[in-house]
Amino acid sequence: MSRTTFREITLAIIIFAAIVAAFGFCYQSNKSFERAIINRTQDHLLTIAKTQARSIEQAIGRLQSDMKQLSQEPDIQDLIISGTIGQGTKGRSPEERLFGRFGDKDVQVNGIYRLDAKGIVQNRIPAKQNVLGADFSEKEGVKYVLENHESYVSGFFVSNFSKKCFSVCEPVFKEGKFVGIVRGLVYLNTVQEFINHVIAEQKGDAYVFDSDGTLIASPNPEDIGKDLLTTNREIDPEYNGVGINFLVGRMIKGESGIGSYDSVWRDEDKLSTEKKLVAFAPVNVGNKRWSVAVSVGLYEISEPVREHSYNLALGGGGLVMTVLFAILQFHYIGRKTDELESELETAKRFEGINRELTDQMRRRKRAEESNINLLKAMENAQTALNIISPEGEVIYTNNKMDKLFGYSKGELIGKPVSALNIESSFSSTAETILDTVKDSSIWEGDIFSVHKDGTEFTDYVTVSATRDSEGNLINILSTHSDITKQKQDEEQLNRALEEVRQFDKLVVGRDLMMAGLKHEVNELCHEMGKDEKYPEQPGDDEQNSVLLAESLSSEEKSTEQ
Repeated sequence: MSRTTFREITLAIIIFAAIVAAFGFCYQSNKSFERAIINRTQDHLLTIAKTQARSIEQAIGRLQSDMKQLSQEPDIQDLIISGTIGQGTKGRSPEERLFGRFGDKDVQVNGIYRLDAKGIVQNRIPAKQNVLGADFSEKEGVKYVLENHESYVSGFFVSNFSKKCFSVCEPVFKEGKFVGIVRGLVYLNTVQEFINHVIAEQKGDAYVFDSDGTLIASPNPEDIGKDLLTTNREIDPEYNGVGINFLVGRMIKGESGIGSYDSVWRDEDKLSTEKKLVAFAPVNVGNKRWSVAVSVGLYEISEPVREHSYNLALGGGGLVMTVLFAILQFHYIGRKTDELESELETAKRFEGINRELTDQMRRRKRAEESNINLLKAMENAQTALNIISPEGEVIYTNNKMDKLFGYSKGELIGKPVSALNIESSFSSTAETILDTVKDSSIWEGDIFSVHKDGTEFTDYVTVSATRDSEGNLINILSTHSDITKQKQDEEQLNRALEEVRQFDKLVVGRDLMMAGLKHEVNELCHEMGKDEKYPEQPGDDEQNSVLLAESLSSEEKSTEQ
């Protein structure tokens, strides 16, 4: 090998090594700079998210405080108790006066309702005549307060006027007694306007999530009521959403933190993907735990990174840029390969999950069909059936059972089984029945039951237990038959038989006495030397033996009775 060739080879190696070293330095420097920018941005986003969370908590807290004060006003309490529909006769109602003060609040209240203790609307501000007298007892917030007498912030719902809302409900008490509810209706667009005000002059977007991951505030109003995975899949049906699910899962747990995910959008017919940085913080509003998320596209903060890369490119020269591009392309291809492999693995897992879910649905459907057929058979059975919970409450009756006891369909549900029986009779056998059933045996016998109208009857009952695979008691099945007529017939028959036995006893005794007297007369005739007055006839001894046997038999039967 010539010296020139050696120098050329050495120079090429040095140049190549220099290029590699320069590229490595530039690449690592750029990545470190990018990570620093991302970390700083995410820290800034987290600060904004926490600020927004505190602001929303304070705003909703002030709203709850105002609603609490409204519930404590004597005028409100008196209007509810009096059943006044509308504002009343004393000028502006308390809820109207409060509504007038909401104009300068951070979160706007779009309607205030006054409801009685049954959830019936007595008044609405602003007035909506078509809701006065309406039954709101099944609406989420109202239903909770009616059942628990506690303050409640509802989840997202669509109002009767097709508005996306949530409500703040406060119970109203008068001298410690629950008398009604005051309800504030908040349109979700006011929450969005509030967080937009907080994030004003900042880059990025702000979102508010409900405790189940549903959007209740979003830059795109059409996304309210959905989740981020759904909104992205509406754009790209093949979007996997792994990053989003992880972040939303942390939000639902009430965590605060940072992260990133791939967002998709469509520009005309072109589908694009953008990495977004996100920070989130929990928001505690009454009984609800929301989460505020602030996100910014990576491209929005990439200007400093691009400038840094540009300076490195100028310093390194065109060759470094060429090598850098080649390496970046190689890295990009490798990353895409990993992503495709990951997506393939995810698709396989989803396929297995889908098969498992399909099998579960088939099994559930078969079980439901079997239960329906069993229920139909029980309903149409000619025997009175009922099912009792382990606590002794009736949880099912068929048509025959309702008819036997004189109740309408479903009227017996929830009643204690002792209500069907005469207490003095049932209490003496209930313990025996329970012990028998606990021993996995079947108890059967007669008890005294009572119709709905109070009529008592003799009830022939069989009782058995239903248990799960581990032997735990699930419920108790019993059948009932009215045997009052049968018992009466048996008693009448026994009385008739007793009368017959008494009659037979009298007749047989008379015949035996006559036979004895005749025998004594004949004995006297013998002693006097005269002929027998009553000569014995053939068969008299046999007849007397039969009469004696019948008399003894009658006495034995009488003794047995």
